[in-house]
Amino acid sequence: MGIVFDSRLTWNDHVNYVVEKYKKRLNLLSAISGNSWGANKKTLLMTYRSLIRSVFDYGAVALDSMSKQNKEKFDSIQAQALNLALQYTNVTDRRTDGQHTSEKTTLTHSVVL
Repeated sequence: MGIVFDSRLTWNDHVNYVVEKYKKRLNLLSAISGNSWGANKKTLLMTYRSLIRSVFDYGAVALDSMSKQNKEKFDSIQAQALNLALQYTNVTDRRTDGQHTSEKTTLTHSVVL
């Protein structure tokens, strides 16, 4: 964990660091999330929360001044990871799975702050 500062507080260095870090974590989540053989949703969500969301939540208040472009990068990573964790295969799944709607809403708010 940690926050990477730059001299102008643009957060670009931090965002690039986090994106690279999460590519590896997304690969792990992807490896254990096969639809017919992978871990169940409960295990995938626990893995998502511990490996991905925890790092996004860490320092979120400080990152409030990030540019819209950097926030969109974070949102994209979180959406990819959450879709894997919830085993969504299409848009209809996302609309009809009310059980995890609050999880997705919370994620968006934690990044955008």
